Amino acid sequence: LAAVPCLWRWVRGGQSSELASALVLLLIAAAWLRYFHPSQWNALLGLAGLLMVLAVLFGSYQMAFIDTLSRLPNRRSLDEALARLGRDYALAMVDVDHFKQFNDNHGHAAGDLVLREVALVLKRHGGGKAFRYGGEEFCLVFENRNPADAERACEQARQALEIRRIRVRPELRGARRKAREQYVSVTASFGLAVRAPAHNQPAEVLASADKALYKAKARGRNRVEVAR
Repeated sequence: LAAVPCLWRWVRGGQSSELASALVLLLIAAAWLRYFHPSQWNALLGLAGLLMVLAVLFGSYQMAFIDTLSRLPNRRSLDEALARLGRDYALAMVDVDHFKQFNDNHGHAAGDLVLREVALVLKRHGGGKAFRYGGEEFCLVFENRNPADAERACEQARQALEIRRIRVRPELRGARRKAREQYVSVTASFGLAVRAPAHNQPAEVLASADKALYKAKARGRNRVEVAR
């Protein structure tokens, strides 16, 4: 009975820890059934214990390397990924446009929803591996991609976000229940930098991408700028 709500929450989009909890409970319940031999009890209980340990280890990994809001790899994961990069790569810094103003108008809960949607768009259309950098900033890592492909992927992600409509529910906007749902849209600015002799270390490429991002914002936002 205790496993049922865990399974239900997992099916409804819960965490993997809820699935592991349900499996552990089911294994313990199976071990208590009368028709099992005592040696089988030990095997089932041992399997439940092993599964519990694996769930704890996996949960610890997620806490350390996965951003809980966006479900993307976090800044620590990005640092490790940058340290493992080869010779050919490009980095893109992505920043949601006017995000503070959006939070002021729609509330922080709606802002969190927007960040999850942006993360989903970058994961699906970014063409590289997406990371949550911090706040409303994200990073795309392109390995073994030529500059033209990386720029094209950034543009595709920018367009996909621009046309996406995000449903903001009344409770997320702090409005009364009778208020209608609202569909909003957001845009993002992209700054792209490619590894080159002038900046061949990941930190230098990231700094160049950040400068290109500020240039994109200065030129009107909702655009892709490439570091030259």
